[in-house]
Amino acid sequence: MSTASFERGTFLMKTRAELKQDAKDLLRGHWGRAILLVIIPLLLSWFSGSYQTHQANFYADMTNMNVHMSFWPFILSVLAWGINLGVTYTFLDWIRNPKRTVNPGTDAFRVIGSAAIFGLLAMGIIASFIIGIGFVLVIIPGFIFALMFSQSVYVYKDLHDSDPQASIWSGVWTSLSLSRQLMIGHKWEYFVMQLSFIGWWLLCGISLGIATLWVTPYYDATMAAYYDELETTSNINIAFHDVNEP
Repeated sequence: MSTASFERGTFLMKTRAELKQDAKDLLRGHWGRAILLVIIPLLLSWFSGSYQTHQANFYADMTNMNVHMSFWPFILSVLAWGINLGVTYTFLDWIRNPKRTVNPGTDAFRVIGSAAIFGLLAMGIIASFIIGIGFVLVIIPGFIFALMFSQSVYVYKDLHDSDPQASIWSGVWTSLSLSRQLMIGHKWEYFVMQLSFIGWWLLCGISLGIATLWVTPYYDATMAAYYDELETTSNINIAFHDVNEP
């Protein structure tokens, strides 16, 4: 059985402004590669949304084709989600090693083409279910659950890197548990970090999505820097110990 050790009560050494500056420093001179890295999931998400809008008009006369036509937006959304995981992991590796060579054509597909996708899919479903229950019961618990599990995708990467042979379920539950531990005392801080990007997302809307090509890499790099700082300054050991599963 796999376990993981952790302790509570840590504080980030870097401020929100410093983490954002780290992201800007990382991207300076590398915007081209960063944009190429994020453009595929962005396009897939856009096509999925456009397809659904087209369906809304089409169904006015052809409602009996609803189930069949809904299949493609779903597939596009799943592909965008899987590729975006590869983007997320690439930014974390890039933050940790700024000299790393980024290959948009392969890095974006690093997760969707690996066995880790199954664990991440299971974890996403479980976390979404728990968060959804929180929103159904009372809205505030839903937000709290979302903040608690916000780092689980990053944690899963570090756990998987520490032991690629660990079982899917041990990775899923340990990632959710450690994300919860990491976020103790940091939920408000992370929430404010998200709020600080509202202006940028509004700019994306005003620019008809064009600014998204620059805002998304900036956001992803900042979130990766946040997790790296959180993991580094905490007393949590993001690794399996005594893993006996095949």
